[in-house]
Amino acid sequence: MGTNKFDPAVCAGLVVWTDMRNGNPDIYGRDLAGGQEFPIATTPATEAYPDCDGSRVVYMSTSATTGVDILHVRSHERCDHNGVGATLERMDPRHLRQPGGLAGWPGQGQPGATIQIFGTDLDTGAPITVASGSGHQLTPDISGTIVVWQDERATSPEVWYLDLAGGTERQVVMGTAQAPQISGRRAVWQQQAPRSWDIVMKDL
Repeated sequence: MGTNKFDPAVCAGLVVWTDMRNGNPDIYGRDLAGGQEFPIATTPATEAYPDCDGSRVVYMSTSATTGVDILHVRSHERCDHNGVGATLERMDPRHLRQPGGLAGWPGQGQPGATIQIFGTDLDTGAPITVASGSGHQLTPDISGTIVVWQDERATSPEVWYLDLAGGTERQVVMGTAQAPQISGRRAVWQQQAPRSWDIVMKDL
């Protein structure tokens, strides 16, 4: 029988996932054009929650001797060199959330503070503050320059977005709305209706 595999993400011709074949969580990928699996991150640390864009992969890494990091690698470079990916952010492990999209993740700088969304420009290395409003901002996803997230500044979760190309953050939907995803400028999320949860879509 095969080992457990979790947390898949797909981007064009690359699929990445968390893989337990080595006895601890590692990151593997498959080239959909060639059909070949390959290791991306296979150190003794816990490596999980991957996401990708082209050949670029981000994932969480933590061990007993290090903090919780969000790492960035190019999948083919990781296989060739088996080194440590470029560190995007070190986080308090008590407040870790999985990286969402290519370069955005919730983090928390101080105990008791609200969870906010940060990122890194992978071309320049410059840090980005995506969402820093009152209440928690969670589950970010990114496509191009558009970032969406679940925002809890109101009494119930809402969906908000930001266009990183000089835009301001805007509310997408009020009410109990969670777990948004974005592709191009098309956002989807789950929203509570009177008797059920529905999947809703909107062009931003």
